[in-house]
Amino acid sequence: MARTGSPSLAEVARLSGVSPSTVSRVLNRHTENFSVKEETRKRILEAVDTLGYRANPITRSIRAKQTNLIAVLGMRDFGTAIRGGTEIAVNAFMQAVYAEGFELCTNIMSPKEPPFVLPPWRTDAALAVDVSDAKQVAWLEDGDTPYVVLNGPAGPTGSSVQADDTAGVHEAVLHLVVLGHKRIAFAMPDTFDWHESLLSRHQAYLASLHSFGLKPVNPEFKPGLSPLDVVRRTVMQGEATAILSYNHLMAVKLLRACSAMEIRVPRDVSLVCFNDLFPCEDLVPSLTAMALPSREMGIHAAEIVLRQIRADGPIEPELVRLPEALVIRESTAHPPGD
Repeated sequence: MARTGSPSLAEVARLSGVSPSTVSRVLNRHTENFSVKEETRKRILEAVDTLGYRANPITRSIRAKQTNLIAVLGMRDFGTAIRGGTEIAVNAFMQAVYAEGFELCTNIMSPKEPPFVLPPWRTDAALAVDVSDAKQVAWLEDGDTPYVVLNGPAGPTGSSVQADDTAGVHEAVLHLVVLGHKRIAFAMPDTFDWHESLLSRHQAYLASLHSFGLKPVNPEFKPGLSPLDVVRRTVMQGEATAILSYNHLMAVKLLRACSAMEIRVPRDVSLVCFNDLFPCEDLVPSLTAMALPSREMGIHAAEIVLRQIRADGPIEPELVRLPEALVIRESTAHPPGD
């Protein structure tokens, strides 16, 4: 008769010739005070492979002191919650914790519910993605689960892994200054979805220009302007010869706006953006960009989470800022007339 359903722990025990409790101890690595011969352990693992047995992580989380589950928080839906550089970072995190025997779970929340509340089942730790404000940090702090924030601020008990936007902005501005630009504008995104990097990149832009003795073309913090308005205000009215865009999505729109207004990039205005993601390399002209250390961020976050789980008690919170890299392409050149 054909099998229906998944194999059980009892079937693994029967095939390997041991008790279900022995199988459970071996699979959950609870053998410190329980002697299991190496040949028995191998026989159990072979039975697991033969039957295709897979432990139910939720059931295990109820019974075990350690669940081997790590929650990923901040997801609203599968299609849009994690994208771009964050997707790369989360995938790197996932591979790192998988290699250590852990699994990920998430709780896709209703739009009416807070996205950074732990799921109702037990987990060993949590990865919070794109935390943007103090209220979201408070939700994380309310739980008693160790957590790491990826791309955002953490509370007093949590750790955070971020890209070093301050140094990244300075490097982008330095690139433009070396080319000869003195009128450099900053383009905020045309849609307002708050994240602390909006403010930190704008502040770093102002500080970098000041360090070079230059005045900002648009010192005001004003997201939400259309790309056409940005180009009109900064290039046509403000006489900017270069624009630093908050992200690659806005930079693509700025390219289209410049084309519509017959402003040539980079002959009339240079353009630099954050996030070296598709389609930066494939555009004409290709975009000069600050590449975020997304993969390295995910790996660092995994290392911190694993230390949190394996520690006997709370560990000292960490703030890790990783360097960004300037990728020079066709969208930057000397200012017109230089």
